[in-house]
Amino acid sequence: MYGGDRPGRRPPAAWEARELLLAFPGRVAAEGRLREALIDALTTDASPAPDVSLAARALALDATLGGADPVAVPLRPVETALLRDWLRRLAPLGERMSGRVRS
Repeated sequence: MYGGDRPGRRPPAAWEARELLLAFPGRVAAEGRLREALIDALTTDASPAPDVSLAARALALDATLGGADPVAVPLRPVETALLRDWLRRLAPLGERMSGRVRS
């Protein structure tokens, strides 16, 4: 769409896409909903916050290492096994630290 057949010339599809993108805010503003749409976009939480706990991070890295091609991992197999063991040990510790699991 944005590739040009001649330098300095914008293809018709690019102009059409630009006009469509610029027309939408104009229609919303004309209907008096621009302020409302802007406030909704800024104040509405569209998705839950990702879990960034130690347990979640440890489990995610362990799962990634488990599914990775061993050739692509810059560790020796014994080092990868040791790291995965540590990650599995960190996951329950992270849950206890965040108060999810009571010991």
